[in-house]
Amino acid sequence: MPPWTSLRLPWGAPIWATQFHPEKSGTYGLEVLRRFLDRDHVYSTPTARDRWEHRARANLTAELATLTD
Repeated sequence: MPPWTSLRLPWGAPIWATQFHPEKSGTYGLEVLRRFLDRDHVYSTPTARDRWEHRARANLTAELATLTD
């Protein structure tokens, strides 16, 4: 299996996902979370933004806070 995989949904939207443990990856993991939160949107589609953007940002912000305290 390659180190990354791209999946295309039936309606054509590409999905990129990763799993890592920021608490075990030190400053690199924190930087990944910070950069993700610095983006204009967590989700690329308007529907996903409408449904999940606020909660995803809250979860990522809380995770970042626990890792930097």
